[in-house]
Amino acid sequence: MARFNDHWKSSDFPRPAAMIFTGAHDYITSRDYDLPEGVSVASTWDYTQVVIHGEVTVLDDREWVREAAVELTALWDKEEAENLEEKYLERASKAIVGMSMTIDRIEGKAKLSQNRLPGERAKISSTLRDRGTERASKLAEDIDAAPSTARRVPFLGGLHAAKKNNPPLAH
Repeated sequence: MARFNDHWKSSDFPRPAAMIFTGAHDYITSRDYDLPEGVSVASTWDYTQVVIHGEVTVLDDREWVREAAVELTALWDKEEAENLEEKYLERASKAIVGMSMTIDRIEGKAKLSQNRLPGERAKISSTLRDRGTERASKLAEDIDAAPSTARRVPFLGGLHAAKKNNPPLAH
């Protein structure tokens, strides 16, 4: 965190915290559901996310900050990390306050239309891909990869339709 940002001074540390990481997410229209004529249900939002719970500590330690900056840079760009100048690292480590978080609990949630029938899920994925955005396409991939947990049969017209179209059972 930038040293000039007073957040690191305005709270007691260590303190409980949560970090939220969101994955693909998008609007899911109920028009992709197999519903009888005249029946409406709410559209929804499918998503994936992970929440990490733990304790945040402030590390006002220039050497720790320097090492963390080099390590994080190397994670994404090894060549840049190898070419960081000492003068820059010294200046940067004075301007940054380190923060560290222990992990006590991790929670994940994937709401991927698992409760919908396979045919409905195929329509949902197709609609998402047709939007042409990376986010929607990624969500379609996630939906395709998640197993369906649907515990219902396709709507066949209900009891009223069954009475009209089927003769009574003989006893």
